[in-house]
Amino acid sequence: MTRDARRPAPRLRALALMGATLACLLFAATPPARATEADAGQESAPRTTMEIGGVTVVLIASEGKLYAFLDRVEDNAPVKDAHLVVTTPNGKAIPFAPASTGLFVAPFDHGTRARDSFIVSVTSADGAGDVTAEIAYHAAASAEPPAEESGMRDKILIALAAGGIGIVLGSMAVRRISRKRHELRPV
Repeated sequence: MTRDARRPAPRLRALALMGATLACLLFAATPPARATEADAGQESAPRTTMEIGGVTVVLIASEGKLYAFLDRVEDNAPVKDAHLVVTTPNGKAIPFAPASTGLFVAPFDHGTRARDSFIVSVTSADGAGDVTAEIAYHAAASAEPPAEESGMRDKILIALAAGGIGIVLGSMAVRRISRKRHELRPV
């Protein structure tokens, strides 16, 4: 093989390398997906679940209220005839009111406490008993990044895009100059 016959291979390798570099830069520049309300990965409200007799009780603390959902264990249907009493360890009863079949609601503010303990008592045709339960609260994380981080990310994306464009234009220029030199050489 002559030297000219081998010459395109390094060019192709260089172009392939530049293309791979550009692809890596573009992949790295892709911002992470942000969670939306439709996403399944949404953080849920603080809750605890327990089983008392044949009844499942779920306590959920959300928006200044404490919700209690009572369902039968055997078929997950709401318990119709349940009597619910929830007290704090010091004996103070939380005033639950029935909102619908199997759902009770009470005003509740956990304040700055990281967790609360409760004594949950249920009486119904499906079962009766008392259980101690605990809810641990978490701080709600903001879905939006701080403005400084967002601005820096935008600058990085612009720099990466400009670098990628520079690689493509540079490789095109090198290729064009090589062709002209090749055409002008004496035989």
